[in-house]
Amino acid sequence: DLLKCILCFGKVKNAQMCPTCSKLSCNTCIRKWLTEQKQQCPYCRCPLKVSQLVNCRFATDIVTVNPFFSF
Repeated sequence: DLLKCILCFGKVKNAQMCPTCSKLSCNTCIRKWLTEQKQQCPYCRCPLKVSQLVNCRFATDIVTVNPFFSF
């Protein structure tokens, strides 16, 4: 569950993190949500803009290092 996107529920790709709740989402998923749906985190509902997203490279590194990581 830790490395799943909160929007598509798949393995997180190019992970972005909400600075308020620290939940991860795919870069594509969260940008689409923020521009087409609401400017708030889909998990914690705090106001959120694309510019506030935190690039979370460690998630990609974990998946890359351990390709057998399953969900």
